[in-house]
Amino acid sequence: MNLNLFSCSISLGGLFGMASAASLTFVGGEALEIMNTNEDPDNRADISVFAGRAGYQGIGGISSNTAGNPLPASGLFGDGTVLDYRFFSSPVDKNVSLELFTYALSGEGRIGAVSATSAAQVAGNQSFLNVWETDDPGAGFGGGSQITTTSSADYVSNTMAGLGDGSGIIDITNMTSGTLYFLAGGFGGTERITMTMSGAGQTDIVTVGSDNWARPNRVHLHEWDFDNTDNLYDTITFNFFHADQDGSAARFGGIILDGIVIPEPSLLAFLGIGGIVFGMRTRRPKR
Repeated sequence: MNLNLFSCSISLGGLFGMASAASLTFVGGEALEIMNTNEDPDNRADISVFAGRAGYQGIGGISSNTAGNPLPASGLFGDGTVLDYRFFSSPVDKNVSLELFTYALSGEGRIGAVSATSAAQVAGNQSFLNVWETDDPGAGFGGGSQITTTSSADYVSNTMAGLGDGSGIIDITNMTSGTLYFLAGGFGGTERITMTMSGAGQTDIVTVGSDNWARPNRVHLHEWDFDNTDNLYDTITFNFFHADQDGSAARFGGIILDGIVIPEPSLLAFLGIGGIVFGMRTRRPKR
């Protein structure tokens, strides 16, 4: 019943030419850790995409929102289960391919590959994240206290790429709304992400965020919300830029996507026809 009603609302919206309510908004960011030279595993941001416990936790005392806060920035990604994710390290050989190496991905296929703009903007791997993918990290994310780990992280080395400038595409086809999280940072300097939401026949929506952080030398969590209620947009293209263009002091770690996906129009139509046929059969008069 709900699917049939939803299908009708889409058809009526298209019939009367309702204006799109699409939007792309930079929500803000949080500093998750102080970057250090020895990359101590106990002094890294903790990131989980494990179903039911997808979240993050930084290192205490460096919250970008409250200086001197003794507790780390922490929280959940969405409701604790995300739609898609992809984590990166530096290209295997930047002289052969500029595409960052993907060391973990969900298989949903919405987050595409990320490539550097040129070989001169790629540096070596860095290890500033602990990433849980298949193992439960334990309680603690979003609870305002240190995580109680019940397992070791799946990835603890080469968890971020040295990247000064790079781009990629996220597929938002049939998504009515969602949130994108980017893990990136660097040692000082300008850091920004430019986002462009596009759809056939639609005006691009361009938003720039995370520029000139007041507290550099951090791994940052950049958060963006998008609204695609009328389903008129199908991609979000992004560019990550850091003032350290050779990538030696710039970091890019991963992308996480959460949101609402609606069924394909063909499926809705099929279900609608099925409902009509079922109704006709149930209402057939008795002989």
